Amino acid sequence: MKHIAHFIPLLIIAFICVSVVGAEVFNGHSVPSPISSSISPGLHSAPVVPQGGYISPAPPPQASIYRVISPSSSAIVTTNRCTECNESDNTADIQIAERSQYLSVNEEDAEISRINKYIKDNRLDWKAGKTSISNLTPESFQKMLGYKPPESVPPDKQSPEPEMMIASLPDSFSWRSNNGDWTTPVKNQGQCGSCWAFAGTSVFESFWERITNDPNLNPDFAEQYLMDCTNLGDCNGGWIPFDAFISHPGTDGKIGTPSESSLPYQAYKRPSCTLSYSAERYRAPSGSGWSYIGTYGTIPNENTLKNYIYNYGPIWATFIVDNNFRTYTGGYFSGSATGNTNHAITIVGWGIVPAGYNNAGKTYWICKNSWGTWWGESGYFNIVAGSNKIGQYAAYMYGVPVPVPTVTSISPASGIKGQQVNITNLQGTNFETGAQVELRRTGYPSIKATNEVVASSTSMTCTIDLTNAVEGTYDIAVTNPGGIAGTGSQLFTVIDLHIPTVTSISPASGFVGSSVSTTISGTDFVNPMNVSLWSSSSPKIITGNPVTVSSTTRMSSTFSIPYDTWTGSWNIRVSNPNGETDRHNMFTISPLSAPKLTSITPSSGTVGNTVTVKISGSNLQTGAEVWLGTSGNLTEIPGRVLSQTKTYIQADFSLPWSVPGGLRDVTIKNPDGQISTLQKKFNLIGASDPVVTKITPPSGIIGNTVPFTLTGTNFINGLRINLIRSGQDPLSAQNIRVSRATSASGQFVLPLLNSSEQGAWDLVTSYPSGNSSTFTGGFTISPLPAPKLTSITPSKGMAGKTITTTIVGSNFKFPVEVMIWSDSEIGLPGINTVLTGTKTIRTQLAIPANMEKGKKNLTVTNPDGQVSTLSNAFTVL
Repeated sequence: MKHIAHFIPLLIIAFICVSVVGAEVFNGHSVPSPISSSISPGLHSAPVVPQGGYISPAPPPQASIYRVISPSSSAIVTTNRCTECNESDNTADIQIAERSQYLSVNEEDAEISRINKYIKDNRLDWKAGKTSISNLTPESFQKMLGYKPPESVPPDKQSPEPEMMIASLPDSFSWRSNNGDWTTPVKNQGQCGSCWAFAGTSVFESFWERITNDPNLNPDFAEQYLMDCTNLGDCNGGWIPFDAFISHPGTDGKIGTPSESSLPYQAYKRPSCTLSYSAERYRAPSGSGWSYIGTYGTIPNENTLKNYIYNYGPIWATFIVDNNFRTYTGGYFSGSATGNTNHAITIVGWGIVPAGYNNAGKTYWICKNSWGTWWGESGYFNIVAGSNKIGQYAAYMYGVPVPVPTVTSISPASGIKGQQVNITNLQGTNFETGAQVELRRTGYPSIKATNEVVASSTSMTCTIDLTNAVEGTYDIAVTNPGGIAGTGSQLFTVIDLHIPTVTSISPASGFVGSSVSTTISGTDFVNPMNVSLWSSSSPKIITGNPVTVSSTTRMSSTFSIPYDTWTGSWNIRVSNPNGETDRHNMFTISPLSAPKLTSITPSSGTVGNTVTVKISGSNLQTGAEVWLGTSGNLTEIPGRVLSQTKTYIQADFSLPWSVPGGLRDVTIKNPDGQISTLQKKFNLIGASDPVVTKITPPSGIIGNTVPFTLTGTNFINGLRINLIRSGQDPLSAQNIRVSRATSASGQFVLPLLNSSEQGAWDLVTSYPSGNSSTFTGGFTISPLPAPKLTSITPSKGMAGKTITTTIVGSNFKFPVEVMIWSDSEIGLPGINTVLTGTKTIRTQLAIPANMEKGKKNLTVTNPDGQVSTLSNAFTVL
């Protein structure tokens, strides 16, 4: 039986496309990688390039810059399939109706023999054999070929040689083995001259892997889109389709190609574009473009082509295909055909023909074809440089690396099947506005999120509907506009809820008045979880707070147990949105030990004072209260707790004047109500009548502050001291200080009393408790001594002038008044008067211009009205 590839004919292809990918191993000769392992795979690493990055040479002059606007998703990796063909070994063998296009088995064998003889006679370096299209007649095969150049080529699509040419490139280089395989699987164009679409898409797929720095991405974009939804060509041929990936909208008005799954290959052009308007598009990012290599229509030299392949990745190119080429099964094809090129391919690399071959030492190009993997070397071929115009119309795409999003965490990290979950914090890197989120799990449809909001490049929120989810873990994928996606593996768990169970709680006991942090084990723990303790012996329910779920079988919670809680065995109840479960006798609440007091230091205090004490004992609980009191009134004097431990309490007692002195009990009450009392261990010192026997000094002059010292008995803090005289307001002492029970001190500020208010005053001492005593006539208030003038300097002044004078004398008291006068006119008062001590006055005299000239008297008046006059002491000139 004839091999299936021999009688399932290939559709007539008007334009066959090939992609040059790079040099690879042949006849055991290895191909070294020219890129250092320290360079990120897929990025240009030529040592002479100073800036590095994805594209080393500058883009061609006036190249268009385009902006990404299309929606995105991760590319779906499949092998292009013709829907009208059978597929075997990843190669679509295409059926056609007209058997006249094919050779018989004998004819095919004879043709292969003829070609192999031709190869041998001409010492060529390739081998003919049966392929997926070797049974086509030469006429049918020729119908598969045909390149359609554009009607015009813009100047900006013709690029000079790279400015940063690498003088010494490696002998061998391939994008198939350059720290990863940066090419995508070989496809089959079927009965259609669509190689222009396959070669262009092949270049764009490799371009996509390079800008995302992921050789394992293997995007699979739709060639059918280029035929159905653009005006670039059809099954009768076409031209370079790069603009459709960058800037030119399709007939549906949108820019960018969809994935193969969105528009599967049909091997014919349909009447209209059937692509869904909502289909996700993949578009080259902003800053991308394309250009022919060199002048349009020329064949660049070997070094130029190598530089563009090395710097920019796989490139588009055409060459002349003759009838013999359909039988190529391996080796280094060569030829000298002339005329127009008729087939487009992708060049992915190069190598040197090894020794032992006729073309040994020459460069050959490694090319990716679109005739399936049953042709050539699994879909690839090698062609000697310079053969059959290989490299004519060569073109490349350029761009910049695109930051690929990463996903590191999601919160919450789980959700309940059938419910909607609001993701409050999805974290990662390189999130862009418009990014989409979805849950992915192998073998199940992805679940797309809604309401995505990108808060920053590292954080976003969204809503996920888990109605159609299945129980288990999911990956989280974030896809930026333009189709660049990143995935966090198994970050989200979908839970199919059941009623929770409890197997253990640790610790399983606690005391009243304590907070107990517990770990609870069981099943089906999911947020929101509730946990509580309850007992049939108590109406109280103790709710755990907070509840933290760490997994479906483990959570933690804290129970705050009130002091008045019933003690004994308690039950635990857990609940989730699906129901609740009780587990009995899981937790024990115990009473606190009774407090016991042993001492109080200091053990005494005086009424009217605040005393700080340290009360020692055991089992003293936080929140305890303390008092001083008697057996009939334990809580007579409450204390203020300052600090405490289990063994002592430091507290303040404010001892009121109103309570009588005597021994007091010390009592403590814990928050659970248990009490301990130290009987009669604190001596409260009460107040007695404070008796004064002596005051030093016993008198003071009006207008002065008089410090004094009292001698007597029963002086304590809170002592009050007043001067009392019938018909007068009391004069209270200030800054009173009791140094001991027999001595106290203070000061009186004596006002300027008139003569009738001067004399002996009673000294009264008292306490707020009402205890008091009177020292009759104990203090005398005396008048000021009369002032006495001695001189004024200067003693004369000009009328109309202001002079500053110094007056000398004694017993001056502020505020003192100064005046010069005569019997015949109104006196002139001094201004800005300043008193220094009791003997010197400085004042200014503003002498009016019309003041009567001659001798003037000088008068000084103290605040108590006493006057001193110096006759004819000053002269007005």
